[in-house]
Amino acid sequence: MNITKDDPLLTAYALGEVTDEERAAVERFLEENPDARAEVEEIRAAATLLTGALAEEDAPDPDAAQAGHDAQEAEVEEKISLNSQRIGTVLSVLKGSGVSGLQNKLHAAWELEQRLLARILAEPGDLAQTIGAWQTRTQAFIAKYPDREGWSDAQGHAWNASQVLALLTDVQQRLDALKQPDEFEEEGE
Repeated sequence: MNITKDDPLLTAYALGEVTDEERAAVERFLEENPDARAEVEEIRAAATLLTGALAEEDAPDPDAAQAGHDAQEAEVEEKISLNSQRIGTVLSVLKGSGVSGLQNKLHAAWELEQRLLARILAEPGDLAQTIGAWQTRTQAFIAKYPDREGWSDAQGHAWNASQVLALLTDVQQRLDALKQPDEFEEEGE
């Protein structure tokens, strides 16, 4: 197997997504190429950072959540998990394209989305009402402080107001889509 420094197989190796044969070939290549070995470690570190953002936030209190809230929470957490799996693919594409600035922007956007989802899910009550309250508070912040891009919370996390509003709109649209009956299920019933 002929491996090069820009081979996407290196990213797959870093994320543990290779066969035994591919793993052996990559490890032989890495023994002879310290620069490639360093890049693999960078990819692992970036993937750990991105997936670690999911675990950083406090988990919602299941006793405080309503039954409908729990079901919606499980669906949102499944979406978060799927997005985390896609991170590896995006990192692979970005690694070969040499656009580390874009990679940093994507990382920051994913981190913000994960924090926002964790905060929303941690609040008891109806998700739609929680999202609406976040939207109202964010719009009030923008109206009160038009010259500021955002705020920092008690944990030191930066929140960009326009990004928060866009994410809230996206999350609300996703929840609305989850509430729609699946057209294939209706046909079979």
